[in-house]
Amino acid sequence: MSSEPLEAQNFTVTPAKEADLQHFAALMVEGFPLKIRGIFGARPQMAKRVIHQVLQVEHPKGAHAFAARAGDKVIGMLLFSPGPLPKITEDRAAMRRIAREYVGLWRLPRLLPGLFLSSYTPREDEVYIETIVVTSAWRGQGVGRRLLQAVEAWAREARFPSLSLHVSMDNPRAQELYRRLGFLERERKRSFFARLFLHHRGFIYMVKPLREAKP
Repeated sequence: MSSEPLEAQNFTVTPAKEADLQHFAALMVEGFPLKIRGIFGARPQMAKRVIHQVLQVEHPKGAHAFAARAGDKVIGMLLFSPGPLPKITEDRAAMRRIAREYVGLWRLPRLLPGLFLSSYTPREDEVYIETIVVTSAWRGQGVGRRLLQAVEAWAREARFPSLSLHVSMDNPRAQELYRRLGFLERERKRSFFARLFLHHRGFIYMVKPLREAKP
């Protein structure tokens, strides 16, 4: 796949590197404060350490991810899955290590529901956008759009027929961006557990059909 940067004014979007994963963990803690608090309580440093471990398992060496950079600073990120890929919840050794070194066994009942609620198994014929985050100082400046363009270019080059994602029902700004970029709403799913652990009403599943079909 092409690794040429997508340039837009004073930032670039490039495939992620292993060193980016720690920055991604910090971005996710910043970008999803209610979700992080629902899973980890008032422990942002613990959240960063655990998320970094999850990323090392699910996106080793920065695989299937894009980073937006302004100079040497990571200002945005996008994680994606081309079909089903291994999840942290399937790796018992990694889960034991997280429990032992970062969380503690007594916090697992709070952590596990959050990990499972955040997990989705994509179909073989879709590129699924797991997470997209832009740091607060750069929101509204086209960073999210460029990240989405990067993954769409990747999906088209790989000849996948569709690009998909879930967005919170409580995030109308993101919903509008996805609609402008051609995503169509396919399903709404309310969840008591999402409200309990992630502090939002549920998810909207959106799909963008692509022209080429995977052979």
